[in-house]
Amino acid sequence: SIPLLSFGNANSILLDITDSGLSSAGIVLLITGSSPDGFAFVENASMLCGNIDNVNLLNDADVKYVTLTWNAENEIGGGSECQGVGLSQFGKDVVKELENNCIAVDVSHASDKLFYDVIKIARKPVIATHSNSRAVTDVKRNLTDEQFKIIRDMGGIVGINFYKGFLNNDENKAVSSLDKKLEKEAAANKKVNEIYAMDPELHGMTRF
Repeated sequence: SIPLLSFGNANSILLDITDSGLSSAGIVLLITGSSPDGFAFVENASMLCGNIDNVNLLNDADVKYVTLTWNAENEIGGGSECQGVGLSQFGKDVVKELENNCIAVDVSHASDKLFYDVIKIARKPVIATHSNSRAVTDVKRNLTDEQFKIIRDMGGIVGINFYKGFLNNDENKAVSSLDKKLEKEAAANKKVNEIYAMDPELHGMTRF
């Protein structure tokens, strides 16, 4: 295992799972203190290598959620830099199989088209583990107000991303932009799910 981050009493550790027959992508296991009370998750489902049966391996590894894409296009569909690309047929199969295995579907990094394609077929709440407000900082990587409300209304959660470019391109204003984002979410959430998640990698933030 390779330690990536130590912040307060939490650690983020990257675990290589190539021995399980998947690609060189990893699972991040969150551990609180010295007790492994965290959970495993996957960012970028390209590590399924186009094989739906590999979802079962994630289930065996007790993975709790899978981020479908990163910024580019993969076998699942389009990332945030591929706005015209939606969910592929394989992607639809993956969403269904993830839900069958009680693994949450994460739409952070997704294109808008892929987001709405997922919403059309999802039978369970979806999550966006590290996505900010496009109304506060207008980049495609962030979520629109409508997308926030859709996730809220289906019982999902949205986590905060600490990358300064998604908060504010001026690092000195990033924290104040984070405050604005939280205020924006609170105003939109008349029915608050009462969970705030935070991006564990803190993505480039050097000031707090």
